[in-house]
This record gives sequence, C-alpha cells and structure tokens, in this order.
Amino acid sequence: MTERESLELEVAEARTRDVGRALARLNRQTMSRLGLRPGDFIEVEGKRRTVAIAWPAYTEDEDHDIIRIDGVIRHNAGTSIGETVRISKVDLKPISKLVLAPTEPIRFSSDFGVYVRQILEDKPLSKGDTVMIPILGEALRLIITSIQPDQSGYVTEDSEVAVKEEPVKEMDTSRPKVSYEDIGGLEDARRK
Repeated sequence: MTERESLELEVAEARTRDVGRALARLNRQTMSRLGLRPGDFIEVEGKRRTVAIAWPAYTEDEDHDIIRIDGVIRHNAGTSIGETVRISKVDLKPISKLVLAPTEPIRFSSDFGVYVRQILEDKPLSKGDTVMIPILGEALRLIITSIQPDQSGYVTEDSEVAVKEEPVKEMDTSRPKVSYEDIGGLEDARRK
C-alpha cells in the first residue's frame, strides 16, 4: 500500500454560508499539491479522522495555509480553531447501508430514515461521526454507528438508512455542542 500525500493545515472557522454543507475550503496551492478538484473527498485528521468535500478557498484566504471547516467537521475530527490537522485526498465508495442513533431518547415515524437519507445525500461520512438533522427548527444530533461497505463513504439515493430509537453516547462530550457558526458566526462582531 502506498502512502497518500498529506499536508498539515491550521483550522479556521467556516463562513456561515458553508455550515452544514460538509465543505473544507482549501487554497489553490493546497488543492494542486494533493491533486484535488472541487468536489473531491478528503480525509481530515485531528484527534480522530473524518471526511469532507474539498472546495476552493475564498479569495482572501489564498495566501494562507488554512482549512475552513464548520463546527460539525471540527467536532468529528476532534479539533478546534487554531489547531493543526492533516489532510489527504481519499477515494470514497457509495454507502450501501448507514445506521445512526440519537444521543437522547426520541420517537419518530417509520419513514424517518428516508428523510435522513435525503438530508445526507452526497455528503461524506465516517463511522462515529455526529450529524445534525433539522427537525421543526431544531437540530437533532445523530451518531453514525455503522457504515457498509467501508468505515467511510458517501450517501446516495440508493443508500439504505436506518435510525435506531435507542440512544448512544457521543464519543467526545468535552467539545461544545454548538459552535459559533451554528448561531451565525462572529464575523459581524469582529468587524465592529
């Protein structure tokens, strides 16, 4: 097995418009060095590994070796703003079966898995990741307990998605459950 090329980048806060889209914004030089095109999948490794979608950096970030990722990706990678993560290109396969579980007791209809699949479609996921599913103006936290055929993949319209009613514990509860981007970011406050 050959070693994939990887780079270390400093983690920066995602812009509000990117929250929940599984995007990792990277400058052109980083994308070129790793052979990435917009929409390719990358592995983001902090204290744990997760996956994201490589996307071009904002113009003002082109001269900086940063990766802009939202609070969900940071949580899943076990990292924070200002820390360093290792990234590399990764080839993901479609997920055939995805099983998720809530972090607290909840009841839902039998077709809830179809709704979750629609929300997660085309997004890269890894076993153990936390995902946020919007329901009636709130965000339901679900943990990925099983992925087939691999430990990471992306959801398609053909993916079978099951949501257990029995809650599971999150792997790392020391990180905040809500990030600044989730509530609109700090950009306005910083400008003042």
